[in-house]
Amino acid sequence: MFEASAKLPPGPNAWQLLWSISQLKNKPHVAFHNLAKIYGPLFSMRLGGRLLVVASSPATAKAILKTHDRVFSGRFLPSICYAIPSTLQSYKMRSTSKECNGIFEYVNCIVADLFSTLREVESKGEARKEKVLMEMVDYVVEKEGEVVDLDDVFKTTLCNIFANVVASRNLLRYGSCGNGDMAKDLVTEIGKMMATPGLVDLFPVLRRVDFWRKREGRFCNGRDLPSHQVLNIHDNRPWHGLLIAGDSGLVTTRWLMAELMRNQDTLSRGHSWCHLALENCVLNDYIIPKDTIVVVNAWAIQLDPENWKDATSFKPDRFLGSNIDFRGNHFEFIPFSSGRRMCSGYQIGFRNVQLVVACLIHYFDWSLPDGENPENLDMAEVLHVGGLTREKPLFMIPKLREKYVL
Repeated sequence: MFEASAKLPPGPNAWQLLWSISQLKNKPHVAFHNLAKIYGPLFSMRLGGRLLVVASSPATAKAILKTHDRVFSGRFLPSICYAIPSTLQSYKMRSTSKECNGIFEYVNCIVADLFSTLREVESKGEARKEKVLMEMVDYVVEKEGEVVDLDDVFKTTLCNIFANVVASRNLLRYGSCGNGDMAKDLVTEIGKMMATPGLVDLFPVLRRVDFWRKREGRFCNGRDLPSHQVLNIHDNRPWHGLLIAGDSGLVTTRWLMAELMRNQDTLSRGHSWCHLALENCVLNDYIIPKDTIVVVNAWAIQLDPENWKDATSFKPDRFLGSNIDFRGNHFEFIPFSSGRRMCSGYQIGFRNVQLVVACLIHYFDWSLPDGENPENLDMAEVLHVGGLTREKPLFMIPKLREKYVL
């Protein structure tokens, strides 16, 4: 065991944190980025009864996600996870499993075999394009000249792609007011709750008296919804994993369409679950005690001008001819994380985003409602379990290109 006086990474004290408390609550990734400028790429802080360590450089990210992968493969679970025993059961087995134990490895192999086998993804690609993507195009054609909620389009399309790969059926309907929308709303609320730490997350001793978090858990589990709604949602419980699994792709697609519309500054918006040190570890000559919450601030890494030229400019062509890819081997760009906790479905997620956005910009010209200038498009962001997503829904008006007019 390390002594209590063991050397921790530098960081702000409690009084200094008071100056950043508002930003830590609303935009923690920005607060961490600003603190890293002061204390370096690896710093620590005390949040209530928890020790938090933040990594903000490719070198420290590599040390955590690759060099000491096993030690930091633990997952810090927000208290809301313990209040949702059934609704997210299948999801918790893999993505929010606290440790990489036998069950985790078994489920990980199944998920990897299902979603990450390139040959399987390619074999399903044509069917997805013909069935799901053309359904999306047909829906948008019907809405030509009207304001379209692209968030609904993205969510429905991505979830239906997953559902068709697994069971050759659609899960959601575009613009429906039935069970599909109810499930989408429920997952959205769960995502917000899981991305927002509760008091018990900072002070674990309060777990037994955390009535508010338990109330939220009952809502997510359907106990506070009308009985007929509970029945309808729980009948679709096996699909909840697909609804949440598509969140990362949904976040990426939202930002990509918004930036294509705005065509100016862009940010690489990365977010991952917090890691948890399973045992004491020495990292960059600093001591990381067991049960420390460890965050790799991918947002800061992918915004660092030392890693990227014109990091805040929208330049998709920067990747043309570049050896840098997204498969977790280049730590200046880790949209799917890396190591044992890397997203198993990264290949199908990447292709889904390509297919959806390519179809939308290939078949349609897009404009903003009320003649709004694209340069003034609101790019405010909010933290969600799937990443940093747009704070406001994305509404656009489609116009079918002349050569595709039926």
